[in-house]
Amino acid sequence: MDTPTLAAQQLTGTPAQRQTAPATAPLSRDERQALSRLFRQWPQMISPDQLVGSIPPLFLSLLDFDTGTAGDGRELAALVARDGALEARLCALANPSVGADAGGRAADAAAAVARLGPALATSAALTELFLAWTRRWSTTPDRALLGALWQEYLVAAFCAREIAVELGEGVVSPDIAFSGGLVHDLGTLALCGAEPGLMSRFIRTGYGYGTGLNREFVEAHSELGAAMLAQCAAPAALCDVAACHHEGFSPEESALAMVVCVADHLHAQVALRSRGRLTVCKDLPAGCFPDAGYALEDVLVAMGLQTGVTDILLRVAQQGGIIGQLTPDLG
Repeated sequence: MDTPTLAAQQLTGTPAQRQTAPATAPLSRDERQALSRLFRQWPQMISPDQLVGSIPPLFLSLLDFDTGTAGDGRELAALVARDGALEARLCALANPSVGADAGGRAADAAAAVARLGPALATSAALTELFLAWTRRWSTTPDRALLGALWQEYLVAAFCAREIAVELGEGVVSPDIAFSGGLVHDLGTLALCGAEPGLMSRFIRTGYGYGTGLNREFVEAHSELGAAMLAQCAAPAALCDVAACHHEGFSPEESALAMVVCVADHLHAQVALRSRGRLTVCKDLPAGCFPDAGYALEDVLVAMGLQTGVTDILLRVAQQGGIIGQLTPDLG
């Protein structure tokens, strides 16, 4: 195929639209060697003395909650109310106007869920729990990088949810799809926590695209993320997403892994349609995928998404405000 079709352009962007790594000093030989050592040593990061703590049990409880049968939201509100900090955060999201009349403001989990709706409330709760967990061990002096990574994962999560909705009932749970988008690059966050300065250089110089170092990184962060999730007793489906999200598109992949793989190629196109609701860090590469080529077109056709991708992009872009609110302000 000599030229990209419309649907492939919508996923990868035209060459002029793609965000590339900045013109910065390339990695030195010592940096490349240190990164290679780090990527080879990922199994040591899940040893008992290196564990980063369990994923919040409430996160796993929310995965079992079916927003499609949420009814009036009381069951979801009861789950949220178990965590006072989470309840307060959802109330803040539900009350965007500081000057609103106090009588009309959401003051508890039940009111917040009623105002946000079960689907958005569940997504917001999953996000807050995930961020609270990862920020304890993924701190890095490069705050712009960390904020950009978290925003990428949020965009991927919102895209994965919308893809699941587009596919229809019974294919992939929208909540599981959302969670898969959040956690698929967990290994990258762990590597950033282990060697923040080195990983900042690696990412800012373009993830070593086209080199053996990139292949080492792909294997390390995929296997590390899957192992961390398994250690935390996360569902096998989420472990599979972390392990397989760089393996390309094949019939052997689960429907959930395919959904997240597609969602992970949408960052730049969502930002283009967000009308300023999402701010993209211009000096960072958008995502850790090199150009995927136009095989994506075949994936869209196989998944029945060829004509729906524009609507998916627009729906996520219209949620840019809430994505921005959920992205931590790292200053």
